[in-house]
Amino acid sequence: MEKVLFALCFVFAFMLNAQDNISLISPNDGDSIKTKNPLLTWSYLGGLQQNNERTFYRLIIVELKDNQSAESGIIVNQPLVKMDKIQGTQLFYPYDAPEINEGVWYGWQIQKISNNVIIDKSEAWRFILPLEVQTKQYYKMKIKNDGIDYVAEEGKLRFEFIEQYKDDELKYYLYNAKNELMDVKITMGDEEMEEDKSIKIKRTGNNYYEIDLGQFALEGSYKLVVIDKKKQRFEMKYTVK
Repeated sequence: MEKVLFALCFVFAFMLNAQDNISLISPNDGDSIKTKNPLLTWSYLGGLQQNNERTFYRLIIVELKDNQSAESGIIVNQPLVKMDKIQGTQLFYPYDAPEINEGVWYGWQIQKISNNVIIDKSEAWRFILPLEVQTKQYYKMKIKNDGIDYVAEEGKLRFEFIEQYKDDELKYYLYNAKNELMDVKITMGDEEMEEDKSIKIKRTGNNYYEIDLGQFALEGSYKLVVIDKKKQRFEMKYTVK
């Protein structure tokens, strides 16, 4: 009898330790998002896991009712999005999924599936797109091209840059699909930068920039390169559809 109890305790402890290895990152719990297609990111304890057809991540997103917790919503509500066979640890809210509505709370969770069984899952978090929110999507500038073709909405390339030093300067270069340097101006909000091909940093922290290619911008790929005062290079790719 003691051996049976010991074995049951061991199995129970193993199951407890097997849970909560998936940690949600963004949107954070209770976050107000700025776009109807936010980037969802998470991590897995212990590093990158080998995914395949039988083992993969599942994304669950539900619309929450008034005063309903994310945990309850994930269990009870009909999924707004249920996406299987996710191989990475980030993805944009699917553009072909039901549209996220302003002023509504949404719950989300990542589950680890193996042989059609949930073997691990994250906590359930919630986020909201506030009413009358600025829905422009600004993508975070990357040190290394991450292989993602970001969408240029209305012919505008928008990016977010985290600046550490005030009164510093950034140089920017935009190339078209033929790798030709383009003559474009950059703005910060409604303010156009004065110096050609450079940005004078106004404040530390997160800053938001925009390059307007115009309503008749040619379809195709564009490459944006930004170089800071320390010669560190940042690069992103955009697609105009």
